[in-house]
Amino acid sequence: MPMYDYGFAFSSAAVAEADAVMLENQFDVTLGWATDHVLAGLQVWKPANDVTTQVTNPNPPPPTVPQITHTYLTGYFVLVMINTPSPIPALANHPNLQFILNRTAREAGQPFVVKNNIGATLGQIGVAPVPQSSNPYPVGGFA
Repeated sequence: MPMYDYGFAFSSAAVAEADAVMLENQFDVTLGWATDHVLAGLQVWKPANDVTTQVTNPNPPPPTVPQITHTYLTGYFVLVMINTPSPIPALANHPNLQFILNRTAREAGQPFVVKNNIGATLGQIGVAPVPQSSNPYPVGGFA
C-alpha cells in the first residue's frame, strides 16, 4: 500500500489543532499529535534565501568555517504520513495543503509528486526535521 505524505501550512499551532477536517485521526486534545505518523511544528525555509557567513573554527585548521543562517517561513507546518490505496480526499482537497507525495513511488524511482500547491519546485523548499526515508527527502532535508 502506498505511503502518502501530506504537507500543510497553517497560521499557527492553535489554528492547526482546531481544524476538524485536517485533524481527523491526527490530533487528540488529550494526547496531542499522532506522532507515529505526524510531524508537527516543522521549520520551513527557502535555501535560496540562506545567508552564509564565515565564523571562527573552534577546532582549526581551517581558521574559519561557513555558517548557514536560514530565514524561516512564518506559519505552523505539519506533515501527515499515511499508508492508503489512494490520497484521502479530505486531506487532498484541504485549503491549507501544500503538497502530496507518494513516497512509495518515489523510492521505486517513479514520478511521486501527486499535488504541488507550493508555487515552487519541491527542491526549492527546505524542511526540518524530515521523515526517515531510504532516499534523500525531496522537500528540503537541508542542514
